[in-house]
Amino acid sequence: MSPAPIALLVAGALVIALCGCTTAPASTTISVSAEHCGEGWTRPHSGQQTFPLANDDIASGEVYLTEAKTGDVYAYVDDLAPGSTANLRIDLGSGRYAFRCAITDRGVAVGPTVTVGGHAEGGPKPVKPVSEQDLIPLAQQYQRWVATRLTLLVPLVDALDHDIRAGDYPVAKTDWLSAHSAWAQLGAAYDAFGGAGAAIDGTTEGLPQGIADPAFIGFHRVESGLWSGEPVATLAPAAGELATDVAALSAGFGTQQIEPLDLSVRAHEIVEDGLRFDLDGTTDYGSGSTLATVGAELAGTAVLLDLLKPILRPRYPGLDQTEHDLEVAQADVHAAATRTLVVADISRLAADLAPVASICEPRRTS
Repeated sequence: MSPAPIALLVAGALVIALCGCTTAPASTTISVSAEHCGEGWTRPHSGQQTFPLANDDIASGEVYLTEAKTGDVYAYVDDLAPGSTANLRIDLGSGRYAFRCAITDRGVAVGPTVTVGGHAEGGPKPVKPVSEQDLIPLAQQYQRWVATRLTLLVPLVDALDHDIRAGDYPVAKTDWLSAHSAWAQLGAAYDAFGGAGAAIDGTTEGLPQGIADPAFIGFHRVESGLWSGEPVATLAPAAGELATDVAALSAGFGTQQIEPLDLSVRAHEIVEDGLRFDLDGTTDYGSGSTLATVGAELAGTAVLLDLLKPILRPRYPGLDQTEHDLEVAQADVHAAATRTLVVADISRLAADLAPVASICEPRRTS
């Protein structure tokens, strides 16, 4: 069985340390279970070391190496399956430590407190774990923001529909750009949109007939027709369907729920998707507006970062640099800088945002 990756929270920044380490073990095998969590740490010492972990419970679980008193997390392994093993490699300083095991459908078990003596400085600093209760109010706040934005989106799409039916394509193109940019700001809610999101902003990926495929609908279907000069008779039904879908999503969004973890995961994924799909032209169906789409995605990312700031500020030393890099990227996109410069900006920002999901992931440590 392949060893699982280990995540270290180093001064609030996520570092992935691959297992299969060659460092001498710091212990016999550490038990990951509800009954015997953390047992097996037999040779406590400071410095670089490897903890062999083995899940000998009947259910999968997460295991955390924590500061014994506070429960702050030094490193963790997610989803360690029953009967599986992993090596946790870490540079430990002096202090009091305990493993905590969060086994599926059971409480959190706290292992024995182990003291590493002396005055040695370790590598990672512990990070205060985030609870689901910390994130729920933020998710609710973001959901209210999205609901308001959807309400504002409806008349923009209605105007697009109206102008296409009137055959006023120059104005309709402006309508499309305004409406699609407003939609692109809502990236963290896409999972909550479900099938409606795919219908509204789907592409031709996986469609055998490409832009001629009957299943190609939504913003990009309208974009393709507008910029190719498609006759009103065939484009108007597509615009009407888009307006109907957006109105239905807005009306029913109150019954949807944005998962708390989506806030942090999507903060990184929005930027990464912009880099992979928009900046390379994959989502351009004639308007040449992918740079504007990226600008809207960055605006949506800024909303998420601002929302998550109370959680990130005490946990992520890289937050100030991330905010700076976001501002630089937004300025360069707004100035229509060269693609090379914008790609460099977005790549740097994606790297900045990579630790956010791990830092903000809810953890059961007590």
